[in-house]
Amino acid sequence: ALGHGCAVLALGCAFNRYTIGKAGIPYDKDPDDLAAKIKYSIDHPEKIKELRVLARERIHEEFMWERVVDEYERVFRELAGK
Repeated sequence: ALGHGCAVLALGCAFNRYTIGKAGIPYDKDPDDLAAKIKYSIDHPEKIKELRVLARERIHEEFMWERVVDEYERVFRELAGK
């Protein structure tokens, strides 16, 4: 969803918080919090527009294959003691 420029509401677990960074809106595992975040999203279209831009930037900065491969290579070199 981030890669397609969507503003994402995500359950606020550690994995999701890392993935969305500042490009999404985390919510607690609570229906009232989720409802409040949905209402916020509806009431603040300018923020959603900003998050859509940040979403694509987040994907390009953190999750493009070149970066992922570079990180794997770094880890493997470190493990190999080189």
